[in-house]
Amino acid sequence: MFKPKELMHILIAVIVLGFVISYHFITKNTYSYINILFYVVIITLVIFVNILGKEISSYYYGAKIENKICMWQR
Repeated sequence: MFKPKELMHILIAVIVLGFVISYHFITKNTYSYINILFYVVIITLVIFVNILGKEISSYYYGAKIENKICMWQR
């Protein structure tokens, strides 16, 4: 279902977005590891629901897709 390249993109996106969202707590010295873990879990759920929806719709229409998250092009 997931290729190793896709899993690597997902892992990098979760780490970056988790840090960005919890940055507010880190800079104010009011962070706890529970808050950071909570945000990372929420981000992971959102990304996997998004990808799972794409996988299900591509299976329904008989298409093959490759997910790339947070990619920049020129």
